[in-house]
Amino acid sequence: MMKKWSFTLKNNPEEISEKLESSLGGAHLFARNKNNEDSIQFKIRKRLLVGLDGLDVDNKVILNGKIFQTGNAENGSNVEISFSKHLRLKLIVFFNIILILGFLAALILKSSSNVYIFVFGGLLLAIGVLIVLHVEKEFNHKILEYKAFISRVLEV
Repeated sequence: MMKKWSFTLKNNPEEISEKLESSLGGAHLFARNKNNEDSIQFKIRKRLLVGLDGLDVDNKVILNGKIFQTGNAENGSNVEISFSKHLRLKLIVFFNIILILGFLAALILKSSSNVYIFVFGGLLLAIGVLIVLHVEKEFNHKILEYKAFISRVLEV
C-alpha cells in the first residue's frame, strides 16, 4: 500500500532539490529528474547492500517525490512524496498469505482428525500473521523516520 504526504514550502523547486541532494546525494540515496522548469521528480531509497535478510525494512522503503511551482515564484512550491514498499517486501508478504491460504485449504479438503496437523496449521497461521504485522509496523516506523528527516532538512 502506498502512503502519500504533501506540504508547501516557500522556496523554489531547485532550492528544495539542492537541499535534499546535499543531505542525501553523497550516500547515493537521492536521484532527481528535472522534467521542466516548474517541476522536479526525485527518488530516495537505500540501496540493497545485504539481500539475504527478507524482513530488513530499512532497505525496502522507496520515496517517490515531486516538487512543483505553485503559481508564481513568490508563492513557493508544493512537495508531494509517496512512500511505497520495495517489490521484495511485497513478495514476502504475498508468499506468507499464499502459504497460509494453501495450508488452510489443505486442512479443509483433507479434514483429518490428527490433532498435530491442526496445531501445526494454527502455529503456521499465527507466524504468518505476526510476520505481516511486523512488516507493516516497521514500514510505518520507517515512514515516520523519513518524514522527520525530511522535515528537519527542509525546515517544514
